[in-house]
Amino acid sequence: QNRFDINAAITVAGLPLHVIFCWILVTNMDLKLTGIGLSKSFTVGILVVMQYYYKKYHDPCREAEIRSWSIDKNFLFRYMKDVFTQGSTYYFEWISYEVLTVLIGALDNPAYLAGHSISLNIIVLVANFMLGIITPISVFVGNAAGEGNL
Repeated sequence: QNRFDINAAITVAGLPLHVIFCWILVTNMDLKLTGIGLSKSFTVGILVVMQYYYKKYHDPCREAEIRSWSIDKNFLFRYMKDVFTQGSTYYFEWISYEVLTVLIGALDNPAYLAGHSISLNIIVLVANFMLGIITPISVFVGNAAGEGNL
């Protein structure tokens, strides 16, 4: 509970890195639009690593983890199959955005990169809007189920 602000805090903490990457890649190395795409990829990668280390060293939800690995093998197989299926989908989606950003940056046309940026912002806006609706509903239903009030 009350841990929904962690992603936002890590993103705000990582924003200066994006400015530094842009300065190095665009200004100093003269990579132009390709440097912008690469700096975005580097920044997102570092934010993911920051979230991983936050989870590893300051675990806000220890009760959600599987404590014992002596669970029956059928459960573990089903669990790993679900995690691999969903994780690979998210990974391929993320890597396709990153590759497309770098490729469009290499086209050296600001209009293409601007259009790509606008479309990604619209996708993120719609996805975050729905995530903002789904997350509180899931929390309320989970709390009600835990209290036996369904």
